[in-house]
Amino acid sequence: MIKKHSLLFLFIHLSIFSFCQAKIESGQGNQDQMIENAVMSSDQNEFNEDAFLEEIEYCKKHPVEVNTAEIKKLEELGLLSALQLENLNSYKKLLGPLSCIYELQSISDWDVSIINKIRPYVTVNIKNNAEDFIRENFTQTKNNILLRLTQALPFSDGYHLNGISNTKAFEGSSQGVSFKYNFTSQKNISIGITGDKDPGESFYRRNKFKGFDFYSAFLAYKRKGLLRSLVLGDFVINMGQGLIQWQSLGFKKGADVLSIKRQAATLKPYHSFGENNFHRGIGFTLAFKNYELTLFGSYKKNDANLNYDTLINEEQFISSIISAGLHRTQSEIESKGALKELLFGGRLVFNSNNGSIGLNSVHYFFNLPLIKNNQPYNLYTFNGKQLSCFSADYSFTKNNAHFFGEIAFSGNQGLACVNGALISVSRNIDLSFLQRNISKKYISLYANSFTENTSPTNENGFYAGVSLRPNDLWQVNAYVDLYKFPWLKYQQNNLMSGCDYLVQGTYKFNKKTSLNIRIRSYKEGESHYLNLPSLIEHTQNIKNSVRFQVDFNVSNSLTVKNRLELVRCNESGGGASDGFLTYIAFYYKPQLKSYTGNLMVFLFDTYDYSSRIYAHESDLLYSFSIPAFYGKGVKFSANFSCKIGKKTSVWLKWSGLYSIDHQNFGSGNDEIQGGFKEEIKTQLIFQL
Repeated sequence: MIKKHSLLFLFIHLSIFSFCQAKIESGQGNQDQMIENAVMSSDQNEFNEDAFLEEIEYCKKHPVEVNTAEIKKLEELGLLSALQLENLNSYKKLLGPLSCIYELQSISDWDVSIINKIRPYVTVNIKNNAEDFIRENFTQTKNNILLRLTQALPFSDGYHLNGISNTKAFEGSSQGVSFKYNFTSQKNISIGITGDKDPGESFYRRNKFKGFDFYSAFLAYKRKGLLRSLVLGDFVINMGQGLIQWQSLGFKKGADVLSIKRQAATLKPYHSFGENNFHRGIGFTLAFKNYELTLFGSYKKNDANLNYDTLINEEQFISSIISAGLHRTQSEIESKGALKELLFGGRLVFNSNNGSIGLNSVHYFFNLPLIKNNQPYNLYTFNGKQLSCFSADYSFTKNNAHFFGEIAFSGNQGLACVNGALISVSRNIDLSFLQRNISKKYISLYANSFTENTSPTNENGFYAGVSLRPNDLWQVNAYVDLYKFPWLKYQQNNLMSGCDYLVQGTYKFNKKTSLNIRIRSYKEGESHYLNLPSLIEHTQNIKNSVRFQVDFNVSNSLTVKNRLELVRCNESGGGASDGFLTYIAFYYKPQLKSYTGNLMVFLFDTYDYSSRIYAHESDLLYSFSIPAFYGKGVKFSANFSCKIGKKTSVWLKWSGLYSIDHQNFGSGNDEIQGGFKEEIKTQLIFQL
């Protein structure tokens, strides 16, 4: 059945593609693909997608000036690699500021694909008069208010009365409500306030109004001079290559093989709806000549599973930290804020013309000890009430190569190091390499480095990538990643090793139509046997997939995307499981109109969850969805947005998922009976 469907939809895709071979304008550009790669390659416990999308959208509406230091923002967003940015800076040092946008073509090792990628986010505007200064620094005060409402139907089991207790598992209503206010003034001061209530959470507790379940706020100040930046309230910290601390977006393995280096401002205000991956307190950065010093302190409460040691006078301890941020049931409410965290640290950086060197430290103190269950895979995990981490990082450029890395040490005698290089062999060939060696004893919190594991621990590996651009029509990206784990992982009784390969080719038939083909192979198996028969038997995982995608425009207003993806999974001790997914997406954006819309139709058929397929689904502004499709079904998704006057915008989204084999959705309190579910979202943004 899978083979029949695969051949049928491959024929349909090729037919649609042949019909639409016209010279048409590029639609969504690279943004959807970039977001999908960012999320799919990021295994963070909490991905702050709304902050990332806000930065992307802000750069589209307010393009970065190429001749200023703000151009570094494009590296933080994954639009430029460190080496490409260095080529731009070298060009400006040699020949002075760029005089027009077309001068980008003269930069060494920059080709058309790089320029097209960043073109929507950059501008060239040399400022020579007082009028420009006044306009940018005294007339750009803005107030933005965002309101978002979410409703899922039909209701899951948690909203229905229990026949025995005559109570509901979820305390609150089924609506999700989010609020965000941002104020910016003179490019120096910004204020943000965020409130969020997830579906199932309550505005009332014990018949008293308590408001949003989660609040976040910050006051930020930045300028040139001794005090470079100051944040009071909620903020995030990024250091080195993420071995001891990284809370912003961090790319991992994906089709963009040059985005392997961590790059972001050390201190940034936090304005996402996520409820865990941030700090709460004060942070500031001082700058003097070539030195920058960032210091920060934080105190906040984390959700955690609270337990009692019956052998030691009922002493309390924490068995695990919870990152879901949900407080709907009585047990979830009891876990809220159970673990109190005190943290402080700092980063000292020396910057030179060709690179930088940084020294970093973070220290944690908890009110209760964290004690994991007594299993072999937890032998080297963090246990206790205190943790200190130290690291040193570097980056420098030599000719056509950029080198970077970090070496870190944690309080339990664990060592970790990451070293990488980006090399421009020619204008059409770029290489990337990254080696990591992370001890099984190494422990870090709020860390996110380039690893196969979710967090940087218990892993050795080597990554190599290549980007080939033989001409303006072809681009081929490929990588291979070989890794192994020095100690056991969850539900494994053998030491494991694995390999991951990806090849992606993009062919542009003309300036406005492209075909993308991706092949990926993933294999993970035993390295050697540890003779621990008490654990479950090891299984070897092999997953191969191939993807075809065509992007084109039917007219200047209508863009069409068409994707087909096939996957096969094999596990030792079991048979193969196959799956396919296809979708067609229509993006309608009429010129000189205040409204836009899009429609997506997904059809999928997979054997089980192991052969699931992820795909990007259009969502509201500053939000997105990348669901896992498995089983047999059809999904429809429609979005509409329009501007009402000059200061108000509205977004609407409806999605419906129909299960062909009538499977229930979810489990436990989240289970939805029947074979159909839908979701409605609406969002208002006011600009004052």
